[in-house]
Amino acid sequence: MSSLVETESTKVENTTEESNYFYAIPGDKIEWTYVPPSTNVNFKTNVWSHFYANLGLYTNEIADNYNIDISQGGYKNTSLEKIYEAYNDTGIIVGLVSNETYRQSLIGRDGAVVIPTLFTGATFSGDTTLTGLTSITNYLTFFNSPELLQRETSGTCAKTVGDTRKFEFLKEVTIDTGMGQQSGKGNSGSSYESAIGFMFNDYTSLTSGSTSGFSQGHKVDNPYLNNKKTAQFNGFGYDRAVGMVDCISGIICFWDPNIVQGFNFYSATGGTGTTRATFPPTEAYAVVKDFDTSISANVRVNANPDVLKFTTNPSRAQAIAEGDSNCEEEVKVTQVCLYDSSGQVTAIGTPTEIIKKSDNYVVMNLKVRLDGGIGDVYGPDVNPAIYPS
Repeated sequence: MSSLVETESTKVENTTEESNYFYAIPGDKIEWTYVPPSTNVNFKTNVWSHFYANLGLYTNEIADNYNIDISQGGYKNTSLEKIYEAYNDTGIIVGLVSNETYRQSLIGRDGAVVIPTLFTGATFSGDTTLTGLTSITNYLTFFNSPELLQRETSGTCAKTVGDTRKFEFLKEVTIDTGMGQQSGKGNSGSSYESAIGFMFNDYTSLTSGSTSGFSQGHKVDNPYLNNKKTAQFNGFGYDRAVGMVDCISGIICFWDPNIVQGFNFYSATGGTGTTRATFPPTEAYAVVKDFDTSISANVRVNANPDVLKFTTNPSRAQAIAEGDSNCEEEVKVTQVCLYDSSGQVTAIGTPTEIIKKSDNYVVMNLKVRLDGGIGDVYGPDVNPAIYPS
């Protein structure tokens, strides 16, 4: 049986679901690569050099801005100043997160990336006070801004603006730098969000006057309501970002010279040297949340009494011809197809209950997913005894 019935109304609905716990992305699901600086003789032919564009570094002139003082329009003496040294002298470390480990996007509001380190040897020329550290935990946090800690709603448990944002939205580090994807998927509100988050640690991020404590408020509900440490972009006590995470693409990038030189590739179990290296699960891992979205259409159909009254289903016709007394005359709807204006099938669904059509009106409310729907979170609630952060 088939009959076309005009839809009464269609309403498109967007649903967003954040993972309600932190989970671990193990070391064998992230591929790490060292990318040489622009002064390297093979820079222009190295296939990995394009990751500098992820930092908005398309030309030498753009990179030079990071060596110009902030008072003159540059980024020296700001949180991003070490990008200049990375581009020209020490290079960057890029980690590619397997897209199997997160749904639509990671969340840059809070999280951690733990890396193995070795701050000794002939190739290390950085801060000698780091000697002895075999790993460093780098935390995702937002830059401090006037609106970050404002309450979104009233009440003692009201979320702050920072607790509702998924990605960094400070203009100076996103729009002005060219970093990010211009609009982060799954956001609401008018404030710009970039689909990226910046990383800081309690060692190489500190400058004169700044304080440690980036682990504060990590892995708690509404972290900024619960005093999560934010980063200061410039001025006395500013905090140096050590890298960033592109949350949608799953690209981790470290530019801090100490981190780049001290990243310990020797414990890698996969890859080739410093290219696409993977590690045991509890080394070079991330502790994160993610989110997924779904787009669906709520379609209302009102079948008038004069439609869906007859069927040409050949099996029913045959049953009647053969004298099947169990074949009822009442028409039953067991499948619904939605067509577009050109007559092409766009969706096929089965009602939760068989619809019996009589001489009365029959109203059908159909919900059709227009994408893959919301998937399952990659892993269980993180075990801090296995994946400390």
